[in-house]
Amino acid sequence: MRLTILLAAILCCSSTFAQKRDTIFTNNKMIVCKIKEIADENVKYSYPEEDILISINKNKIQKISYSSGRKEVFAESTGYKEVNGWEDWEKVVTTTIDDEVDGLFKLGDVSSKVKAGTALSNLNKIKNKATRKLKIRAAMLGANVVHLSSDHTEGHRYNAWSNSTNTAEVILTGVAYSNRTLNIDEFKKVVERRNNFRLKEIVQMPYNKKTPTILKGKMTVVNLKNYTVEGLHVFVEYKGDKFRVISASLNQVILMKEGKRRTFNYILG
Repeated sequence: MRLTILLAAILCCSSTFAQKRDTIFTNNKMIVCKIKEIADENVKYSYPEEDILISINKNKIQKISYSSGRKEVFAESTGYKEVNGWEDWEKVVTTTIDDEVDGLFKLGDVSSKVKAGTALSNLNKIKNKATRKLKIRAAMLGANVVHLSSDHTEGHRYNAWSNSTNTAEVILTGVAYSNRTLNIDEFKKVVERRNNFRLKEIVQMPYNKKTPTILKGKMTVVNLKNYTVEGLHVFVEYKGDKFRVISASLNQVILMKEGKRRTFNYILG
């Protein structure tokens, strides 16, 4: 009887102690801790039975489950929207502020170049086309943020030596990021239920084009069973090429690869 009471007391204390813990959910792990401070850009916490303060950028956090039972969602509050392929290009945001990509996942470099067709072309329209092109390339990587590192804009220029006019051009370069990565566990569940998909479309974005080219995929079978996990990414091989999985569901899988001055999305369904 005394042993039963003692065990009950221990369980009660353990339950009480566990309830005093907070949990931070990031894109790839769960942190059981005690939240100490929530600042504008960071959350400070310490591990149970420790006093050392650890800081994590809010961009890394999906949500926090507090010991009180309250939950706070962070990934949605950043304003970054989920991007699945080039058609979501309008959801991609651009920034020149370093802090806004701190803690995000780097997916690759992106660039775009647009040159005016005539000397009468509007410079703002040219820049808008270059920005759209940059966002399309980023969306094809699965990114929803581009940190602009260079904006080279030149207006119409008269060349006195050749007595000719050089038309305006805009060159944008940056780094593509996302505040979320592919859910590897969900991908594995998809493959367990269905590993054979058919290639419906091939989307390619050449460096010197303003819009993607879409080709029919001839419905050839792509088997996803033999995949590899490398860090936070999943890769599959198809016809000797290595593709990164951008998104995956039972209805559609999007693969990405980069070639010489081209970005490709393979749409499977």
